[in-house]
Amino acid sequence: MATQIVTITFAAGFTLPGGHNNDDTEKDEATLLLKSTFHIFVISNTIAMYSSIVAAIMLIWAHLGDLNLLDFALRWSMVLLSIALTTLAVTFATGVYLVVSKFAWLASVVSTMSFIFLFCILALFIPLQAPIFLRPGWMRFMSTFTLNLLLFATGLEPRGWLRD
Repeated sequence: MATQIVTITFAAGFTLPGGHNNDDTEKDEATLLLKSTFHIFVISNTIAMYSSIVAAIMLIWAHLGDLNLLDFALRWSMVLLSIALTTLAVTFATGVYLVVSKFAWLASVVSTMSFIFLFCILALFIPLQAPIFLRPGWMRFMSTFTLNLLLFATGLEPRGWLRD
C-alpha cells in the first residue's frame, strides 16, 4: 500500500490540476499556482508521498528479525500510512475541486462529499491509532469500544487486544 501511495502521489505531483503555462515568461509554471486550494493540494500531496516513503522504509526494517524493531516498525508504519491515506484523500478532494471550481454547484457537491468522507476516514483511523499512544485505561476502552462497534456492525469477530 505504501508503494502504491508513493506512485499515485508522484504522478499527481507532475500532472497538476489545471496544467502548466505555455507562455514564454512563465514556462512550466502551474496555472493555478496562486490559488490557496492549489497550495493545499501540493502540501497534502507532499505529506502523503513522504509519509508513505518512510512507512515503506520502516516496513523494510521489519524484515531484519529483531522483535523490538518489528513492533516499532509495524506500529509507526501504520500511523504513517494512516496519515498518507488521509492526506491522499485531501489531495484528491482539492484536485477535483480545482478542476470543477468554475461550476459552483459541482464544486459544492464535491466539497460536501469530501468533508463527509474525510470525517469517515478520520473516524476509522483515530480509534485504530489510539491504543498505540493512549495509556489511560478509559481512553483505551473508548477506542477499543469504537473498533468493536465497527466490527459488530460488519459481523466480524474481534481478535487479540480487541477482545479485552
